[in-house]
Amino acid sequence: MADLSSLFSPRSIAIIGASERGHYASSLLQNLSLGGFPREAIYPVNPRYREIFGLPCYPTVKEIPGPVDLAVVIVPVPLVLPVTKDCGSKGVRALSVISMGFAEAGEEGRKLQEELSSLARDSGMLVLGPNTLGHVSIPSGALTWCTSLPGGLRRGGLAAIFHSSGMLNLFFTMVAQRGLGFSLGVAPGNEAILNMSDYLDWAVEDAEIRVIALVIESVREPRKFRAALERAGALRKPVVVLRLGRSARAKRSILSHTGSLATTGEAWDAFFGQSGVVGVQNLDELLETSVLLSSAELTRLDQNRIGLVTISGGDCSLLSDISERAGLNLPNLEGESRETISRELNKDTFIGNPLDIEDLLISNTDGFYRSLEAFFNFPHFAVIGCRLNIPDKPNDRLRQTYRRIAEIASRAGKQLVYFSRASEQIDQEWFDLFSSLKVPFLLEYEKGLRTVRRAIGINKRWDRLPETRDDWKREKKKEEGVLNRICSKRESGPLPFQETLFLFREYGIPFVRTELATSPQEAAELAEAIGYPVVLKVSSVDISHRSDIGAVKAGLKNPQEVRTAYEQILRTCQQARPEARIAGVLVQPAVDAVAEVILGVSRDAQLGPVVLLGTGGIFVEVLKDAVVRVPPLSLEDSREMIEALRGKALFMGARGRPVGDIRALAQAIFSLSRLALDLDEEISEIDLNPVMVLAEGRGVVAVDELVVLTPSGGTAKAGG
Repeated sequence: MADLSSLFSPRSIAIIGASERGHYASSLLQNLSLGGFPREAIYPVNPRYREIFGLPCYPTVKEIPGPVDLAVVIVPVPLVLPVTKDCGSKGVRALSVISMGFAEAGEEGRKLQEELSSLARDSGMLVLGPNTLGHVSIPSGALTWCTSLPGGLRRGGLAAIFHSSGMLNLFFTMVAQRGLGFSLGVAPGNEAILNMSDYLDWAVEDAEIRVIALVIESVREPRKFRAALERAGALRKPVVVLRLGRSARAKRSILSHTGSLATTGEAWDAFFGQSGVVGVQNLDELLETSVLLSSAELTRLDQNRIGLVTISGGDCSLLSDISERAGLNLPNLEGESRETISRELNKDTFIGNPLDIEDLLISNTDGFYRSLEAFFNFPHFAVIGCRLNIPDKPNDRLRQTYRRIAEIASRAGKQLVYFSRASEQIDQEWFDLFSSLKVPFLLEYEKGLRTVRRAIGINKRWDRLPETRDDWKREKKKEEGVLNRICSKRESGPLPFQETLFLFREYGIPFVRTELATSPQEAAELAEAIGYPVVLKVSSVDISHRSDIGAVKAGLKNPQEVRTAYEQILRTCQQARPEARIAGVLVQPAVDAVAEVILGVSRDAQLGPVVLLGTGGIFVEVLKDAVVRVPPLSLEDSREMIEALRGKALFMGARGRPVGDIRALAQAIFSLSRLALDLDEEISEIDLNPVMVLAEGRGVVAVDELVVLTPSGGTAKAGG
């Protein structure tokens, strides 16, 4: 991990390009004053002034009398490189380059940025930026942010690392309004030297930081970034991510914004979910999730069992609808809890969950609290959501009510979450009240309930991380002989069929009995031995998708049909692909399956091998029902992939169909993921399509395959 203390905990700060009139420089000086940074350790630098805001101003950084840990550079682009040289000569340890006009501005700017990086590296200086508004470190008072910060920022456990300075600037204001304690905020800019992975690494290891919010456009060091997220999970430190660049237009925008390429999509989203990282879609969700995870007792968010209480019958209907859309489980209120509330309401006909507590607070205050005690103590609730009246300002009675409800929830051992009904204009006193109660207050039912759903089970996912590693270790790593045999076929492109079968056998990936015939008569003899009906398909490393050119014949029931099919397949291939090298024709038994799935492996440019499971066999591209995960996987991860398929009902006994062998399918996914990681750099693609899911207890079997080697020059990595 890079030592970023000179950036985030500097003992002295030089402001190069300081002035009282420039917005960036004057805002920076005001923010340092707001943060309480020692005035005697602030050194304005500008040859045009002798004094700025009562501080002595120096012509160059080299003339500052003492050592400088951090220099904030706010000068026109042509002056940045000379200033960097001066800072290197002075022994400055870190630069925050606010100036714009580098890689985001085109090829000339990119060259300037490379020179900046080279100069800084030669001098051993860290560089934040360029093209950034800077950073905020509240514990050290180094509020080196170059536009006005809100006065309500207070010290606490939240960190924010945003690729967008503008979004981070807004986030500061939102966080201050909501009363969240803040520790670190940084906008990496163009990442000339330090990048998102470095800042994340630092935040994960900072004991004061308890929740990390990220807005990412690109990932420069994906392995380091991934390791930092896994470390956060091991430390049970929540990370919330808003990933930008999902659309083609957004990707083009990112390229012009920071000179970076957008991060890859589905693979990162899958990895986030596997690692306990909470993914969100917009800034509102990022804020609400940060509020929840900063204020909640995370161990109380393990179960998807929600109780909701409000003061409106219409709200109960709305909450029910939203909960169903969000995937929240609302257990039915029953037993003693229901009986108690029924007596207090003097009615039997109420939903129970969500609960309309009506006007009991006014008409029967003691009954109101008895009802809430009964509701909160219902054993099948893990999280309680509550919405009472929120007038313009909290009066003394409402303050006492909300405080007492929080005490009831605490005694019951339940996580309480307060909601507003809609995106209302909420007075600051309400936010201050809920902050003092240490209870999450989430704005608007839909956003709030979706936030709760995203956070539920975060501890279970963290628990899964060592389980995944243990599952991986229990499986014996393959001997170098496997890699050596495969690597001896270093021609890039499809792996020969016999080598593919060898690979699958070594990793326990079930493949249908398959024999190679080199004549029509041999094909007929093999079919007799295998048993009818049979399937014939061409064997050629040059023909990947046999069915597309008619090189597959199925349902063959006798020797004559087999001989005829053999000749037809060869004739078809010679016409469609005259250049193809043909080893013969494969003979397989027909397989009677409950359902077909596709299993595959592809390589993500940043994360490496990615495992895919989809329904539909040849129709997978039409149905678009597929799930991806990033190895290593546990067996439980493999089972979750199956659960995530929309078409899972096809092999789970829907409408009287037989139940498929789910356990065997999960094992096949797990085995394929091991193969993918063991041969990470040797294999670029694996396609098992279709994989036949047999009836429960009979297993699964792949009937078609494609394994594509990477171009020569790859290095084997046994065990990933």
